Amino acid sequence: MSNLWIIATLVALVFIVSRLIAFATLKWHILPENTLSNGRRPHHFVYGNILIVLASFLVVGLGVNATNVWIAVTYGLGLGLVLDEFPHWLGDVKELTRNTPVVPGALPAVIIVEVVLLVVILLKTLSIL
Repeated sequence: MSNLWIIATLVALVFIVSRLIAFATLKWHILPENTLSNGRRPHHFVYGNILIVLASFLVVGLGVNATNVWIAVTYGLGLGLVLDEFPHWLGDVKELTRNTPVVPGALPAVIIVEVVLLVVILLKTLSIL
């Protein structure tokens, strides 16, 4: 599996798992309320940024081979966490201080990134890139 496929898969999986946890807590009531961020701990947006910075530092700062599978895994997990809380990019902290099963703006962001990744994968497969 190429690194682009790993990243695309992890972005989708992180988004799906995160939304399933939100639904399990807020709608289905099978997980406790404190499962979600309640203002006393960082949103997973923060953890996603840490993972992206870590992957970037390993490649750019320490010269780790960018084709290393663990770099793709770290980056894909980080990107998925960041995209799942896309309103942080827009500065909409108010939207993210309430618990909601679907974060407005996150789904279109994930779809756009997935489409871009799939187009790049297709172009690489056709040896255009």
